Amino acid sequence: MSASPAKKKSRGEEALARFHEEGRLTAYDAKHLAQLWPYIPPHRAYFMGSIRALALCVRARARSALVMSRAWTRRNEPGARSPGIA
Repeated sequence: MSASPAKKKSRGEEALARFHEEGRLTAYDAKHLAQLWPYIPPHRAYFMGSIRALALCVRARARSALVMSRAWTRRNEPGARSPGIA
């Protein structure tokens, strides 16, 4: 018996593989971070400050979504008062 030829990807599968390239970029990003890392120590305060600011922004966005979700849930509970808007 002869070996079956390798299955060729369809155009859709090839396009999907090109679209989802984030898996291939992780090593590339890590390589660049390793190259930049020696330059971080002189600017450590700014670097850590930006990481903290990023964390605060993420927390604020998550909290605002949580507050709105709770407000919407309470407004739609049975017996909840109307806010007075017709």
